Amino acid sequence: MTNQVCLFKSPKNKPKSQTRFGLTTLLTVSQMKLFLIIPVLLVLASSLAASTKTLTVLGDKKVKTQWSGGMPKAMRTKGIETNVTGIIISNGKIVPTFGFDITSKKKPVKVRVEDVTGAEAVLLLEDSAPVIEDSHWKGNSAPKEITPDGVPWLFTSGDTLTVFRFTVELAGDSEPVVIYQPSVFKEASKVSLRRIAAIIKKN
Repeated sequence: MTNQVCLFKSPKNKPKSQTRFGLTTLLTVSQMKLFLIIPVLLVLASSLAASTKTLTVLGDKKVKTQWSGGMPKAMRTKGIETNVTGIIISNGKIVPTFGFDITSKKKPVKVRVEDVTGAEAVLLLEDSAPVIEDSHWKGNSAPKEITPDGVPWLFTSGDTLTVFRFTVELAGDSEPVVIYQPSVFKEASKVSLRRIAAIIKKN
């Protein structure tokens, strides 16, 4: 028997003025296997005042990002809005997952997502044949073991701030669309995730 609990509603079910950025959080328990999607990036209602925060990426590069209520907002430029930066737990491993909405009439021909929090960019995924469904693209990175070596940030104290760089090449454009998207994983979520990882390991 499979039990499903929806903990966070999809933004598609909300009016635009009340849209919050995040993923549908779904916990599925089936034959002692756990599947969890955890929202990492939350954007408060658009009615709240946004502020600009400058972050340092790649060692010395400064990028401007939008925040509201102490959390980063989904970044939007040239018809692309990066509205998914999260993780999936599948088969006992963490799978980074990403997505964006697109209103541009030009077709994406290549998508690259990198972690640029540190001094060097770390490639997480490259999609050379992106598929757009309902004006949305999504893609997953390689699974990682839920260990201090596999996912170091999960085993640190405090909130974790990560900056992802989305590079989207559009048909007919000579220059790609580049978006720097901050993402915050709260300490409470990290604690919960470590507990879930312990249950998975035990079973």
